[in-house]
Amino acid sequence: SQSCVGAAPAQSSDSGISQTAFGFWKVFPFVARKWIVRRVEWTPRDPKPERRIEMTTEKGNVQRLTVTSSRSFAEVVKAFEAAIGRPDMDSFLNEIGTAKNSAEMEAIIQRASGKSSFIEFARFDLGAVLRKDTGMATARTLRFLVGNPLVMREMVKQVADAGSYTPVTVLIDERPDGVHLSYDTMSGFLASCGSAEALNVARDLDDKVEKLVNEAAA
Repeated sequence: SQSCVGAAPAQSSDSGISQTAFGFWKVFPFVARKWIVRRVEWTPRDPKPERRIEMTTEKGNVQRLTVTSSRSFAEVVKAFEAAIGRPDMDSFLNEIGTAKNSAEMEAIIQRASGKSSFIEFARFDLGAVLRKDTGMATARTLRFLVGNPLVMREMVKQVADAGSYTPVTVLIDERPDGVHLSYDTMSGFLASCGSAEALNVARDLDDKVEKLVNEAAA
């Protein structure tokens, strides 16, 4: 039998594999980088989504209610203010924002509303600008934004566009024939909306505003 003692060790094939593997890993980073760069350069990007802008035009039906009073401007404004709620807006909106539920919110709104169920959200003294231009002391015009968030909620639930018209505007201005109180009806704006529920709420709102301006003018 042939003895392996003292014999020269046989050449292992592992060294060839090791050398081959060493050479591959030495070259791989360069090849990988080149491949990745090519992939980045040639991979098409997803096209940006096309932005679409659509514009529609709808015709509304504006119905203007105007009451003329023989009372003085100051008397009309005082009577109008007495009928509406005039809370501190910052405090009022903060209370609405922190209300825990709908019932709590409704209670806050009811407390802030005046006897007419309306709240004054803002006013604009348009007459102050006119007086600077004309020099006339009698050019008095006030634009009131009044409303009730609960009424607004019922309309907007049915017709989103109703949010464009609430709170509503009541214009009180002094003219040669007397003091005018003017209001564009909500039912006129929503006449073509197609929602009977929203239109019923709008008509009820119009009745309350009509009563408000008539009482202030009387």
